[in-house]
Amino acid sequence: GVRSATVTIDDFAPQWFTPHSPRRTTDGGLTAPFVVTRPPTPLERRLQRRIDRAVATPPDVARTAQLLRDAAPHERLVPQLRPPPVPTAPAAGTLRADHPGDGVPIGVLDRPEVNEPAVWWWLPGQSVLMVGGVRSGVREVFRSVVDGIAERLAPDDVAVLAALATQSTRRAADRLDHCRLAVQPTDRAGVVMLVDALERLASEIDDHAPRPLLLIDDLGAIRRALDATEAGRLDRALGRLLGDVDIVATVSTIADAGPLADIDRRAIGALGDPDEAFRLGVPDDVATAAAPGRCWIVPDATIGVVATSTAAHDDQRTDR
Repeated sequence: GVRSATVTIDDFAPQWFTPHSPRRTTDGGLTAPFVVTRPPTPLERRLQRRIDRAVATPPDVARTAQLLRDAAPHERLVPQLRPPPVPTAPAAGTLRADHPGDGVPIGVLDRPEVNEPAVWWWLPGQSVLMVGGVRSGVREVFRSVVDGIAERLAPDDVAVLAALATQSTRRAADRLDHCRLAVQPTDRAGVVMLVDALERLASEIDDHAPRPLLLIDDLGAIRRALDATEAGRLDRALGRLLGDVDIVATVSTIADAGPLADIDRRAIGALGDPDEAFRLGVPDDVATAAAPGRCWIVPDATIGVVATSTAAHDDQRTDR
């Protein structure tokens, strides 16, 4: 309903728009609007000068960065373009000292999205299957769990049954007040005792008793120490107990896991067969760069590193 208007678009000078005068037409006979400039008003000139100064003056990047540093926590000044690498050999004792809680820290996890590694916990009520060869470093987890239980959990919280290949770790477990049985995986008589204990446990699960924790080092070696009948008893007992007890177990290959293959949480270390790593979902770059203690964690889909215990090494030196 108006014949003229002032139009201001972004940073351009104000323009006066008139649709009908002077008259121009398109090929179709319609009126073609056109623009006629006019001198800007004093207010428009002041606004334009302010815009020009803002464009001409570069931002004070150094001052802005310093303000951000002052506002940020001291330990995390400016996010790094590349996240820090995961520690190659985190110390179990240091992790326990730095991270109190009801669980046991057993390593560290790669968390590039938060720009720093996170603690890898074993918590009561949780089972984990560690897959890896003898030199993969996954067996270090047992000493971390044993020492953590000794420091943080009462005998009324957990009851330990263990088949541990490392002599120093087995002795450390046997010293626990929580321990009901600790045997050598290749000792047939001791393993038969463990199978009997598991069968009794499967038939006498008591919600009011301490929650059982099974520490099983190299399930394949344990099964090979038994005959076919006893190995069947072992698998049936483990299958019945799965979900009712906590299990931390290692196997050299997933084929040795038997009923424990149903454990959802896995840590896959260095494997002798690259095809098996592919079948288990380990990325190629992780599988080829596997180092002692370095694992691919499922279902987290991230890298984990098992903590090492100086206590185990001290025990081994004492034995020698």
